[in-house]
Amino acid sequence: MAVQTGRSPRQLDLFNGRFALNPDDLPQVGSNSAPAFVVCLFDYTCIHCRRLHPLLKDAAARSKGQLSIITLPAPLDSDCNPLIPATQPANFGACDYARLGLAVWRARPNAFREFDDWLLGSAELPSPDQVRARAEALVGRDALEEALRGSWVRDQLKWDVQLYMASSAAIRNARLPQLIFADAVAYGDIEDTEALEHLIQSHRPFARPAP
Repeated sequence: MAVQTGRSPRQLDLFNGRFALNPDDLPQVGSNSAPAFVVCLFDYTCIHCRRLHPLLKDAAARSKGQLSIITLPAPLDSDCNPLIPATQPANFGACDYARLGLAVWRARPNAFREFDDWLLGSAELPSPDQVRARAEALVGRDALEEALRGSWVRDQLKWDVQLYMASSAAIRNARLPQLIFADAVAYGDIEDTEALEHLIQSHRPFARPAP
């Protein structure tokens, strides 16, 4: 995985204050009360992102509650991502997968981890119909529809994509996944848990904002 280092703001203000996020409002891997965070931009259809997911879970578990990874979908799909000129066949429907994931989080946060683990842990990417059926089973059809119709999913996905565009411009590379630390942005494939652990130990995570 390549790394681009440089000046970064603190306390979950990203890119010199252009972006600010509250970890309590967003999906994450690890403890919701962890004092430190890393931000991960990913795509459900991205093979490298799918391989990274279990490594993120391992890293969060090994931290014993000290580190959490905020996971934000940035689909490699021109339907919702202006940085993508033409969607590759492997990424068709990525925007829909991202919307469903965000809708599950919005409708029932406690169900999100099960949904995320199922979708990212499948040997093969489930079809959009299968993903929707799973989402409905976890949160209920009406709750899912309400979340999908609401403005939060649309606005959050747009925000995630804008962050991805800013991050990609900063490192001059649009590859996913991207891990945003307080002092660096790392991108591309990570081979194993040890490589991820080394990366985390080599860079400074964000601190949980003071209450």
